[in-house]
Amino acid sequence: MNFSMIALASVIGLGVLLMLHSLLGRRRSMAMRTAARPHGLLARGLYVVLVLSVLTLIATGLGPTAVLRSAMDGWVLVIHVSTGTAFAVCLALGAVLWAEGQAQAGRGGAVFWLALLTALVLVGTVVASMLGWASSAGIGTLFVIHRYAGLAMALVLIVHIYQRVLEWRYSKGARH
Repeated sequence: MNFSMIALASVIGLGVLLMLHSLLGRRRSMAMRTAARPHGLLARGLYVVLVLSVLTLIATGLGPTAVLRSAMDGWVLVIHVSTGTAFAVCLALGAVLWAEGQAQAGRGGAVFWLALLTALVLVGTVVASMLGWASSAGIGTLFVIHRYAGLAMALVLIVHIYQRVLEWRYSKGARH
């Protein structure tokens, strides 16, 4: 099975699971367990830049490889690498700002910690490939690991968005 098929099956499978979760009425419990939103101008700005960078990385990384089945090159590669730097910096700052609140969130914080773990693999594979420690075959292996970690990050982002929509939906319903 090639990467395009695995990516498509993963996104569809997660979509079906979230749809079933929504239909079976367990939405409130998942929304209530999420950690508090980032507060303050710095934290909110950082959150916006982080989400935009992840969406850009998904579009430039998974778009050409999983959807168009072509290599990432030219301006798409430049945008991907530049955005990856912003992602790594924002993620490091976000981890420091939000870790305490996520630790208190219980199971709802699992998405945060999974995103950090996935990001560690994403950044680690890029750094390891640039250090010159790996052979050509090793760099190819690091690239494959990076690709699948990117897919995992996309799936984690989908779950995060689902949680935020539920949180917004139930907080809006509680006000009325």
